[in-house]
Amino acid sequence: MNVRITRKTFVYTTALFLGLVGCTAEMIVGAVPATQEEIAEMEPYLASEEALRGFLAGHTRKTYDRFHGTQIEYFDTDGRAYLWYPGNGLAVPSFWKTESHWKTAANPMGESELCFLYSRQAYNPVTREFGGLWECMKGETALYLTDEVVAGDVFNLKSSFLPYVLPEGTDVSIRAALQQSGRNVTIGENRVTWDWRN
Repeated sequence: MNVRITRKTFVYTTALFLGLVGCTAEMIVGAVPATQEEIAEMEPYLASEEALRGFLAGHTRKTYDRFHGTQIEYFDTDGRAYLWYPGNGLAVPSFWKTESHWKTAANPMGESELCFLYSRQAYNPVTREFGGLWECMKGETALYLTDEVVAGDVFNLKSSFLPYVLPEGTDVSIRAALQQSGRNVTIGENRVTWDWRN
C-alpha cells in the first residue's frame, strides 16, 4: 500500500496529535517550519511590532484550521477586533495589540507577537478556556496560519451582527462568504502571498 504524506497531511496529523496532548499552535507550526520562500514573504511584516500592526490594522483576516474551522476577524485601527466564529450568531469582540519580546544585542527589534484580550465570558471550545487574560502568539505563527487579509471591514463585523452563521468544520474563503451573505462588496487584493497548506 502506497501512502503519500503531503505537507498538509503532516501538518494536520501533527496538529491532531499535539491538540490531543494539549500543545499550542506555536508547537504545531514549529513541527512544520515555514519554507525559506514563505519566511522571506512574511519578513517585512515581522520586522517590528509596528510592521505587524500595520499589516493587520484596518483589515479583515481569514484563518482556517480543522479544530476551529474558518475564522474571520476584523482588526480595527483603534485596537479592537471583531471575530466571526463558526456557530456564533454575533461577532465576538476583543482587544488586540502587537508587542515585541526576546530582544537581544543580535536582534534589537526582538520578535513580534500578536495578542488578544477576550472578555471573561468568551469561551474557546477548542482549548476549553474562558477569556479575561491577554493571550499572545508569535507573529510568525499568526502570519503562517493566515490564509487571507483584505482591506476594510468587508462584513461590517464592528456592528456585532453577522451576515449568517459560519458552518463548523468548513473552509470558507472571504469571497465565498461574501457571496453567501449576499453582500455586494468589492474586495481588494489578498495581502497573503504564502500558503502553508500546499
